[in-house]
Amino acid sequence: GYEGADPANGAGHAFDPAHHGGHLDRLEEDHRRAAQMGLRAVRESIGWRLAEDGDGHIDLGRALRVQASARRHGLQVLWTLVHQGLPQGLGVDDDAIVPRLARFAAEVARVLGRGAGARPPVFTPIHEIGSLAADGGGAVRRRLVQAALAAMAAIARALPQARFLHPESLASGPWQTWDLLAGRTEPALGGHARWLDVVGVGLPHDLQGRRLHRLLTEVWLRY
Repeated sequence: GYEGADPANGAGHAFDPAHHGGHLDRLEEDHRRAAQMGLRAVRESIGWRLAEDGDGHIDLGRALRVQASARRHGLQVLWTLVHQGLPQGLGVDDDAIVPRLARFAAEVARVLGRGAGARPPVFTPIHEIGSLAADGGGAVRRRLVQAALAAMAAIARALPQARFLHPESLASGPWQTWDLLAGRTEPALGGHARWLDVVGVGLPHDLQGRRLHRLLTEVWLRY
């Protein structure tokens, strides 16, 4: 995968690693090298903040460029819709995030679904919900889970074959997020086992002293 976090810091300065790090300028080279290494799939971030302005206008031209390059090199893109950044004027404590993300997801499915190819497209509605909700507590986590569920439902209506990937850091209480998505806890939010399709396990540096196989076994036994 390529770094896709796109937050704006407290001073209002926006972070765009795909642009500032040069990935967008060397898409063909990066994808060619990935394919030469034997990789068949790469993670790329659409970036909700980058693709939708404060007036609700959505521009997916950048994602289409990435998709076209990846296809030329035989790579499947695993798309992330939200990686920290939110459109101007929208926050994680705003209930409007639920219908707004569903609307954005529907447009992503409509536009990118045309070039998905034969393999089922894969989407991450929100990267590491637990990390994004860390400062806001349970209420923010539940709201983000609702937004992710609404986004998946919108995508599934347009692309019934779509798959969903949910990466979570083992440091940010992944069980709480995954259980909500699966409907194991607070089923009134709309969670269901079918929505917890593929889990991605993030290993932060402060947990690297633990054996990876034990951490993965813990996840496997639970789900």
